[in-house]
Amino acid sequence: MENPQQVPSNLAAEKSPTAPSMALQPFQLSELDASATPEAVVGNLADVELDLRVELGATQLSLAQIMKLRRGSVVPLDVAISEPVRLFADEQLIAMGEVMVLNDQFCIRITKLIQGQDQEGAEASSQDLSTDMEVEDAA
Repeated sequence: MENPQQVPSNLAAEKSPTAPSMALQPFQLSELDASATPEAVVGNLADVELDLRVELGATQLSLAQIMKLRRGSVVPLDVAISEPVRLFADEQLIAMGEVMVLNDQFCIRITKLIQGQDQEGAEASSQDLSTDMEVEDAA
């Protein structure tokens, strides 16, 4: 077995008389700008657009139940009407809120902002409520 620091002879590069010789130099990092505040960094990102999604509730249905869905079918969700909805920014839970209507459009009134460790608790409480539910037909 060859020495691990030694390049195997079959992989060793052949020197070409026409190839220019390049000297390798160590990479130098410049000093970071210590004056850059978190607000300035976030300010640079202020125009980045994110997809927002509101989750009213969830349920799990079998394929057979989904195939039975018709116009007028009612699908019960795993949350009570008094519970807050969840607001996601690019799949990240950011807030809880209440559904409202303003100028004939749905909107969300933020009731709680979610930060760091709060996310796990909010997601766990929603998952605790999930159950298998039957689809009802509204005939």
